[in-house]
Amino acid sequence: MIMQRLLWIYCQIRFAQYLLQFIANVIIPDHDARAFNPPLWSFDKGTIIDILVDKFFSGLRRWDAIHFLQIARFGYIYENSLAFFPGYPLLFISPLGYLLNQILIESNAYLLSAISINFLLGFCNAYLLFQLGLKYNLTLNHAYWSAILFIVNPATIFFLAPYSESLFLFSQLLGHYYLKSDKTFYTCLCFGFGSIIRSNGIISFGFILYYYMKKMYQRKQLIFPIHDFILCVLPFFLTQYFLYKQYCFEKNIPLELQTYGFNNNLSMPLSNFSSTWCLQRIPLSYQYVQKVYWNVGFLNYWTWKQIPNFLLALPVLIFIGDFIKTWFKIIRKDLWKRKFEYLFSNRIVYQRNIWFEQKDFFPHIIYMLFLSLFALFFMHIQIEFKKTRMPRRTANGRRPDDLDEFWFEKIVVTTKTAEEIREHTIAADLSPVAKTLAMLDSRSDIQRLAGIRSISSVIISDRDETFNRILPKFKAIIEQTLDNGEHSVAAEAIVCMIEQKLLSYSEFMLLFSPMICKFVFPTTTNRFSTDFGHIWCQALCNIIDAFPNTTSINSLLDLVFNHSLHGSYVRDRLAIILAKLSTRLNAQTIENRLLPVFKNFINDTNSDIRALACQELPILARLFESNQMLNLILPLFVILSKDDNINVRQTCFESLLDLSNSLNDSRSIEQVSDMIIALIKFGLSSRTLKFVSTIAIRLHDLCHALTIFRVDEYQFIRETFLRLSQEKQYSECRLACAKHFSSVIDYLGPDELTNGFEELFFELCNDNDTKVCATMLSTIINLTKLCDDNKEKKYMSTIWNGFVSLLSNSNLNVMLSIATNLLNIFIAYSRNQEEGFAHGSICSTPVISDSDRFINQLLDYERQIFETTLSWRSCILCLQAFAHLPYLLSSEQIQTKILPRVFQRIYSKQVCVRDTAVDIYVQLLRKIPRRSIRRTAFQKLKAEFLLNKSYQWRIMYIKVCRQILVHYSKRFFKENFLDTIISIEYDPVLSVRIQLVPLLVEIKSILRLPADLQSISKIETMMEYFLADKTLTLHDLANNGLLQLDQIRSYNTLSLSNHSTDDKNDQQKENEEYFLDEIDISSRRSLNKSSEPYSISKRLTDTSISTKQQTSLRTSQLLKTSADIHRRKSSLPTDVHHESKDNKVSVTKQRRGQTFTDATTSSRLIHQTSTKKNSKCRTR
Repeated sequence: MIMQRLLWIYCQIRFAQYLLQFIANVIIPDHDARAFNPPLWSFDKGTIIDILVDKFFSGLRRWDAIHFLQIARFGYIYENSLAFFPGYPLLFISPLGYLLNQILIESNAYLLSAISINFLLGFCNAYLLFQLGLKYNLTLNHAYWSAILFIVNPATIFFLAPYSESLFLFSQLLGHYYLKSDKTFYTCLCFGFGSIIRSNGIISFGFILYYYMKKMYQRKQLIFPIHDFILCVLPFFLTQYFLYKQYCFEKNIPLELQTYGFNNNLSMPLSNFSSTWCLQRIPLSYQYVQKVYWNVGFLNYWTWKQIPNFLLALPVLIFIGDFIKTWFKIIRKDLWKRKFEYLFSNRIVYQRNIWFEQKDFFPHIIYMLFLSLFALFFMHIQIEFKKTRMPRRTANGRRPDDLDEFWFEKIVVTTKTAEEIREHTIAADLSPVAKTLAMLDSRSDIQRLAGIRSISSVIISDRDETFNRILPKFKAIIEQTLDNGEHSVAAEAIVCMIEQKLLSYSEFMLLFSPMICKFVFPTTTNRFSTDFGHIWCQALCNIIDAFPNTTSINSLLDLVFNHSLHGSYVRDRLAIILAKLSTRLNAQTIENRLLPVFKNFINDTNSDIRALACQELPILARLFESNQMLNLILPLFVILSKDDNINVRQTCFESLLDLSNSLNDSRSIEQVSDMIIALIKFGLSSRTLKFVSTIAIRLHDLCHALTIFRVDEYQFIRETFLRLSQEKQYSECRLACAKHFSSVIDYLGPDELTNGFEELFFELCNDNDTKVCATMLSTIINLTKLCDDNKEKKYMSTIWNGFVSLLSNSNLNVMLSIATNLLNIFIAYSRNQEEGFAHGSICSTPVISDSDRFINQLLDYERQIFETTLSWRSCILCLQAFAHLPYLLSSEQIQTKILPRVFQRIYSKQVCVRDTAVDIYVQLLRKIPRRSIRRTAFQKLKAEFLLNKSYQWRIMYIKVCRQILVHYSKRFFKENFLDTIISIEYDPVLSVRIQLVPLLVEIKSILRLPADLQSISKIETMMEYFLADKTLTLHDLANNGLLQLDQIRSYNTLSLSNHSTDDKNDQQKENEEYFLDEIDISSRRSLNKSSEPYSISKRLTDTSISTKQQTSLRTSQLLKTSADIHRRKSSLPTDVHHESKDNKVSVTKQRRGQTFTDATTSSRLIHQTSTKKNSKCRTR
């Protein structure tokens, strides 16, 4: 409630302040203070959004804001900017500005980025100030008005503009909040983060020092926080090192910024440059820059002309001095009497104004006094741009004897000024064709690239003018430019025109195809000049794909042959383009024109050309029939498979695997399989990393190919896989074996999993390489699908043991992989849901072996991933998998071990984890076959959440009820939760009532007339009460809720109408709840009856009934009772009246009550014996 009110007031005040600065910026003329103001990097006006941003917020681009925006865009170019630390511009403004640059020009994007960040941080600061006030025992009213006064304080302009004050204040307030919560580690992180935003963040360590001084005084022992000191101070020195790396080495600076720097004598990191502080043993820029550029020093600002600025700061200094004086006057008596005990002890002495007189204010008073005195004697208020020169050096760091060279460079650079650039900007009112021509004629690289990209849109608006004026100029630019970026953008533009069908095949051949072929196949005379052939080769392949399939491209083939040369430097491109062209040619043309060229490539002396030709051969082979492939293509593969070069043979192996899906002739299959096996043997014997890794990576394709070929090579694949898995020096090889383990088992048969590969399977699950272990999770899922199809339980047991061993792996990547695959593994091993309900197995025994060990490892894994990982999604996935555990474990294990852990997660600080835990807890309770346990659990939720003083937990109870509606029957909800939900009507917190409105709509959908007439009336009354609320959000929600309530038909259930799908689902849920209750009653009855004769016989004779007979007797009775229940339920009609259901429920309740009475009487008679036996049964 307070947070929403603060947000509303904050937004109103902030928007008024933005409006005020806009009006002041329009009315009051700018003062020329000759301050730092480099040229903007965007010279066009942009869109209407850019104009609005510039008009409304340009008044905030002043003084230090210019420095921060300049650093965010270009980094540290001028030496005077080193006074502004990189935390705010580089970590916050720059990333968001980069995103906003997609819709705004750069100058406005970075300006809006900084303003948006400060707007959000401003509210965070106000709310933190409110919470901090409560931490210091201020009343709610005092804390609230402190936050309001902060929002409207006179220094608000520094929190609106792109200044670092907002971010720095956020880090300090958050640090103090954690310090009051005794979380010193987070406090040090916040204060350390503040020291990379502003230099005075380093003195915040004094607060931590005072905290430990109190600890030392209380414990009477020395405690020196060396680690906290490092956390606070180290970021400052890391920042100085970062500035040293950024500035003390030469960098490329845009021409306009160099011009501005030379004109204003600003030092820049150009060639032959070295600033004084860069040459020091410990290069610290801050002190040097503050002294040289900002004139910071003792009494340096005390001049006659600065008297107005001192008068401006005088009210604040008087206020601070009076506050400090008053505070010391109030505490001086206690401070004089008790001295250190008063400052460092925890004893509280009652005083009249406890919030003002707190001794915890002592470090804040010292902090405020120190900063005030330092600002008064060393710093200055206004930020003035200073043109300063060091002795015997000019402003850019050169010596006087270098001045001639310096002025020569300055004259050359300043031939084009920022004003001239603005004069040559492109007018916004030009036609699209004229604007594109102007951009293509521009000397700016950015404008030319923008003009090239806009050609596709200009063709749509004016096709004739584009073909006559723009495309010839575009072609001339491409032929003349030597810029690699412009060639890439031009290639993309041509492909885009063809994909959008703006350029036909004939137009492309006329305009661009000769030029592209010249770039792809350069002549020998210009071979050693700049080559852009690789760009246009890829572009030509994309162009071929962009043309429709019906296009005849024989003319392009002729043009490619005419421009191609026989040098090895273009044969690779020719092979790629011919393979791409082959997909559009008939088999006759390929055989007559393309195949002879590929034969020449295969006989080429360059091994790279042979390998490339081998890589493209499968594309040609798929276009031939079986006989032609056998006679024309396979002989070429035979030659390549016997090549002397290992790289060629490796490529041949991969190409044959790619070709395997296209073979359907027995002779071709036999020949290809022989070549593949021979190449594998050669690769393993060569022991080259690339070849061996390729074999391992293509294991899946190899098994698939041999399966298609129907070739019996099981022993060869088995030996190959075992050999590859032992190549531990090749990490890629072992990782590939883990990935394709299931493919090999699928080919060899599941028997290999228990015969020969069981040991290897466990080795991979416990491998030292965590990537292998993480990969085994997906392999385990594939194996479960494979073995589940074969219905082999022994294989599933082996796989399960491997999964359990992975649970103990503490590596983060393995844990994240387990979380991703956990639910699928549980599903693969779970019992059938209907079978579990029908026979009672859902509550009796677990499915898996050694379930207790598995539960302990699972809970330990869940704890580790909850405590160590930063990915809350993994915690959520783990909890979601817990919902499937009732089909793996017994109900007793779910009740005693799983439910408590899930309940713990409900109290997580992460909202997403908390909501998921509530959902899973409700689902797990539904699988517990004891009504008393479920009732107790829900009563505990009611006591913990609904009756909690914190409104967040009452909202959590509403979420619990929503999950009950989803997972339980309507009858169950109405009997246990309807009254409690209606009782939340008058909750004092607005957020609770807002969350309640949609739930009331859902509740109305399950109520029926006339039985629920009173509840329906109550819900409508509550909604009308919410409608009368003055809060706009609640009023709108209630209004929509009433409309939805009117649309819900609460029809009479006595009508004999067809049941909807929702009613059938509800009937199924009710049946399952009925089964669980009956299973619980039957199990208790059978337990009591079986224990009675045992008790009598124990007292009369020394003989005893064997445990095995008792267990079989109990099991048979349970199955008989469950079967009888299932038969009686199945005999009931589907559509029954509401009265018959009520009668059935009442009879059931009577039977349950009598059963509980009999059980109670019996337990009294044989209390001691039955208690011993029950404890023994549970132990077993």
